[in-house]
Amino acid sequence: MKIPFFALFALLFLALFQPAQSQKRLDAPRALAATVIVSPDDAWVRNWNTRAAPQITRLRAVVVDQKVTVGFLLSGLRAQKGQIRYRVAAQILDPNGKLIFDAPNFAAATQKAPASNAFLLVNPTFDFSAEDSDPRGVYRFRAVVTDLNSQKTATGEWKIELKTSE
Repeated sequence: MKIPFFALFALLFLALFQPAQSQKRLDAPRALAATVIVSPDDAWVRNWNTRAAPQITRLRAVVVDQKVTVGFLLSGLRAQKGQIRYRVAAQILDPNGKLIFDAPNFAAATQKAPASNAFLLVNPTFDFSAEDSDPRGVYRFRAVVTDLNSQKTATGEWKIELKTSE
């Protein structure tokens, strides 16, 4: 059985120019989204715009006096006239659901839109640590992003458990 040259060429073209699965998973979501990062240090923030690939470790639990870095990644912002415009609100809720940190205007920016769909690191990030008198249990870190060009909002949340020191 002979395969026509055109069919062979088409298969070769598809194999060479089709994005790999791993590349697809690294793309930022196209819909507006906020991702909350609670990390043991700020090394990933320092490496964000460098050639070193940022290694992000997201914590699920912390102990009293353990300092963590909290940051927000945005994606899916709509460009208008080559600019993206957004506002981010930041919140922390304690294990009882009580709002213990509320910054409705935590960050805002108008800047040049990225050339492709990408994750955007919100500036600033902040440090968090719990004291011995803080209740043990699950704390919720929340980011609410508003795309000022599209007027859409999205919420991201990450939970960590404050455990008794070991």
